[in-house]
Amino acid sequence: MKEFTGQVASEGLVIGETFVMKAASLEKTAQYENTYETYAEAKEKVKEQLDQLYEKTLAEIGQAEADIIDAQRLMLLDPDFDDAVKDALAVGQTNLVEAVRQTGETFAKVFENMDNDYFKARATDVRDFSNRIIDTIQGTFIDFSQMVDKSVVIGEDITPSQTLSMDQSKIAAFVMSAGSMTGHTSILARTLGIPSIINAGAPILEVPTGLQAIVDGKDGTVIIEPTSEQVDNYQKKFDAIWFERENLEQYRGKPSVTKSGKEIKVYANIGSVGDAEKAFAMDAEGSGLFRSEFVYLGRSTAPSEEEQHDAYLGAARALAKDGKKRPVIIRTLDIGADKNVSYLGLEVEANPALGYRALRIQLDRADIFETQLRALYRTAAEQVIEGVNPSEKPNVLDRHKKFTKKSQIGIMFPMVASHWEVDKALEMCAKVREELKVPEDLLVEVGIMIETPAAAIMADDLAKLVDFFSVGTNDLTQYTLAIDRQGTQKVEKYYDAHHPALLRLLENIAKSANESGIWAGICGELGGDLELTEFFINAGFTELSVAPPKVLELRQKINSLD
Repeated sequence: MKEFTGQVASEGLVIGETFVMKAASLEKTAQYENTYETYAEAKEKVKEQLDQLYEKTLAEIGQAEADIIDAQRLMLLDPDFDDAVKDALAVGQTNLVEAVRQTGETFAKVFENMDNDYFKARATDVRDFSNRIIDTIQGTFIDFSQMVDKSVVIGEDITPSQTLSMDQSKIAAFVMSAGSMTGHTSILARTLGIPSIINAGAPILEVPTGLQAIVDGKDGTVIIEPTSEQVDNYQKKFDAIWFERENLEQYRGKPSVTKSGKEIKVYANIGSVGDAEKAFAMDAEGSGLFRSEFVYLGRSTAPSEEEQHDAYLGAARALAKDGKKRPVIIRTLDIGADKNVSYLGLEVEANPALGYRALRIQLDRADIFETQLRALYRTAAEQVIEGVNPSEKPNVLDRHKKFTKKSQIGIMFPMVASHWEVDKALEMCAKVREELKVPEDLLVEVGIMIETPAAAIMADDLAKLVDFFSVGTNDLTQYTLAIDRQGTQKVEKYYDAHHPALLRLLENIAKSANESGIWAGICGELGGDLELTEFFINAGFTELSVAPPKVLELRQKINSLD
């Protein structure tokens, strides 16, 4: 019996059989010409492989997962990578495989040296397609056909394309010696509900294939060749978890309401049409956060108005498959900081989290912002769900007196810090509404994310301008505590998401919203923190938006509260 400990990237408990992925050898295993033309031919074959994998993933799993392969296809087509391989061969001191490997490693290091975890994780994508090119040149591949039912897949840093190339029905769990919480494989594992342990250490790669293994996705433990007593104990834990999952199903279709009759909307955070489909499948009552920046990422040019319209409309329709048009709150482009796109020409900043990002960019770039607003208002005009039922409070009645219908689509501005920013953004909304001739009696709710301490403190003034607040607790926490939420381990002990100062700000936000007759919600990670659910409700929040898999669990918690 051997035991390994790592970091939980996706929760769950399984008992299965090891399938160990060995890294492809860099030694020459097939004859090939040491030329750039050989590289170009191999690259074209890899593109064909990814094209086929994209179509397979789209058909069998969903759009969101297929988009991961699409992003990798775009990285593969980077001409700078081709030039680097060509330059390495021109020097004449390395063979073709080594030239591709060195180029891939150089490009991967660029991502790894970035400050943000999301972009650090893209290094895996670069190594993935680089290794695919090498494998194609050499004729070496991992034989996934050898996987058995309930395979515990073990590897160094399992890549997205490898994950999607496997028979999904045979994957019991992932265990990686390295890996990242924000890596695509970790994201895929959470999406697909596959238990996943990362950073389990290099020794786990020495485990043979074909051994019984227990993967505990609660405490990050992996047990190889467990004793019969350990198997019995984990089987009991597994049965208890299965019973709890079955128990959650009784909350499907039920309202999210406390025992005392307080109704809370349980929404889902999404970033694509595929995510919206998952939110619908998990019985979310709407989407409190559509991260529209994912429509902009992984491309060489900004998405057109039509492309954006199709994405927003697709998400809205996915959340209305049964004929009930559930609300979809779409956050306008939150780019900058940890999310950058080359075509905007943004400068590198020493402290991007406090720099030129989100609404600050939008207000300066009318060409980008108004294109998005046009797509949003077009979608809003096509998706009407109900008549207006405003609060009895005077501010809301005055604000909504001309509206008789309400749209399924809501618009939300990120990173607000000042009154004037909201004023200017609303002016641009009014301009676009007028240009598109959006019906005057159609209410398209416009709100703001409260992510800065400035907005939290002056929430009473900002509430007079908008239709709702949604708190981005991730940024609000880091700005309040002056601690980078993606910082080093040395500051982890100081990062307290339950800090009294943060809770006081949250109380002020909800109080200001209620006094002005608008609704307030939570769309950050704390929305799924069940230890805070009762606090949120008592503070006056009426909407909580979480990852789709947490919807039923949160509803169960709400229904249990008095």
